[in-house]
Amino acid sequence: MRSLLRRASIVPGCLALLLVPAAGASPPAVPTAGVGPPAVPGIEPPPPPREPRLAAASDEAGAARGALALPEGFVAELWAAEPDLANPVAFSIDERGRVYVCEAFRAHKGVGDNVRINDERWLDADLANDTVDERFESMLRLLGDRAAEWVVETDRLRRLVDADGDGRADGATVFATGFNRLVEGHGAGVLARRGEVWYACIPNLWSFRDPGDGVAADGRVLHTGYGVRTAIQGHDLHGLTLGPDGRVWFSIGDRGYAVAHEGRTWADPESGAVFRCEPDGSGLEVVATGLRNPQELAFDDLGNCFTCDNNTDGADRTRLVHVMAGGDSGWRGPVQYLPDRGPFNREQLWRTPFEGQAAWVLPPVGHVGAGPAGFAAYPGTGLTPWFAGRFFLADFRGTAATSLVHTFRIRPRGASFEMADHDETFRHVLATDVEVGPDGALWVSDWVQGWEGEGKGRLWRFLPAAGDTARDAVVAEVRGLLGGDWITRDAEALRALLGHADRRVRREAQFELVRRGDGARLAAVARGEAPRLAKVHALEGLGQILRAAARAGRTTAEALPAILAATADADAD
Repeated sequence: MRSLLRRASIVPGCLALLLVPAAGASPPAVPTAGVGPPAVPGIEPPPPPREPRLAAASDEAGAARGALALPEGFVAELWAAEPDLANPVAFSIDERGRVYVCEAFRAHKGVGDNVRINDERWLDADLANDTVDERFESMLRLLGDRAAEWVVETDRLRRLVDADGDGRADGATVFATGFNRLVEGHGAGVLARRGEVWYACIPNLWSFRDPGDGVAADGRVLHTGYGVRTAIQGHDLHGLTLGPDGRVWFSIGDRGYAVAHEGRTWADPESGAVFRCEPDGSGLEVVATGLRNPQELAFDDLGNCFTCDNNTDGADRTRLVHVMAGGDSGWRGPVQYLPDRGPFNREQLWRTPFEGQAAWVLPPVGHVGAGPAGFAAYPGTGLTPWFAGRFFLADFRGTAATSLVHTFRIRPRGASFEMADHDETFRHVLATDVEVGPDGALWVSDWVQGWEGEGKGRLWRFLPAAGDTARDAVVAEVRGLLGGDWITRDAEALRALLGHADRRVRREAQFELVRRGDGARLAAVARGEAPRLAKVHALEGLGQILRAAARAGRTTAEALPAILAATADADAD
């Protein structure tokens, strides 16, 4: 258990930093008018956006299905297609099977790019920006009368449901829209859980409530100040996921940030970063920096966090990064504009560990793909045994013929890891995001074609063909557990579920014991003869209880002694 305490969400050498979040209350609620976000302070709301142009329904998906290359014994089922969704960047499936999709319509029509469309005046101005307000002023100055053209299109969040359970979406609503202000980026991250929906769209991290009708309510900005520079399109706020510590984790590309929150300012205008905060937005922390464009985050069974960082279109390669607290991966945005990418390439900061490497940089654990997008870890059930311990990476390359979903494992190497068992598993799909749903299938969002978006989009389910009754029984059990009533579940049943084969079930059992404040039961699991992964979740839950107690100015008798006792566990992990 010693390496778990070292790696899983804990700042090395200082256990208290895990357990004690920043002080302060959550931000006040910001009223919304149904689906439209409130104005960013100091920036006038633009006119209502134009309705996005969507492609009509067609039979194109049938031909695309025939071109897919899947593992032997797998089938592809089309769950949704245009016009029910279009230009899907990311998606999240909640415990009830409702799907929330980020749709992007502002590429080069509201979201700029210093490499592809902006001139040297833009670049010089952008490199001087350290806050969102400064970027706003420079955009007004440089655009002049054309500023009105940059607030016509909107990104939005769509909700899709399969009400009759026939395996095909039959209901689609615009959950939230109106993200067309001059300073707003692409809405590129979403997380849905138990009626709450988090949405990442520069410059804000949003929280909404789904009252059940598919239209967002109670919208509020949890933080603002992300995206102080234009940089490169797509280097946005994204990667929303729920961590094993019960916090919301997310990432930003090298558009930088200057976020004033709870009495302090987190600021870096030159590199991307990984963040975490409590679900209500409080306790914001920067976990790791020096990233170029880390799209999504994924956790293994022991709570280690990983992301895939994009290359510079230079001599470097895409990087699989172990996200360690305090880690710096070496990237600084301005070197993008040097022909050779400056010291990033000259000193080969992007390479896996080698003799003579700069000591201050955290090297990647591997290189995979060319256009990393969606990223997920197999939860333990749903597919075939071959997928045990594997990660899924959507590799977006502009055409279906060249794009794919990689899978691989990660194994320990020294104080970190290395990539192993790489496979190009699902090919010929222009994938933007991946997730194993509560139904056990691998869900993949499909951009269809090109870079700009053609008003089309698909959601595929990749799954083993029917016939394995044992697997089907496990999938049915997991689906029932995830969508069931955890609040009324017996405490001893929750304790047993800490050792379940599916990480999502283990996590929900952990979270419910934490919600009840049942530190004694978690401590008993951590100190007893429980299965290894049950102990992992018990320790994560005890950390949650300690953090909550510290925020409330209370003490807790069970948590800290059990955590400290785990450092002497015979299992080093």
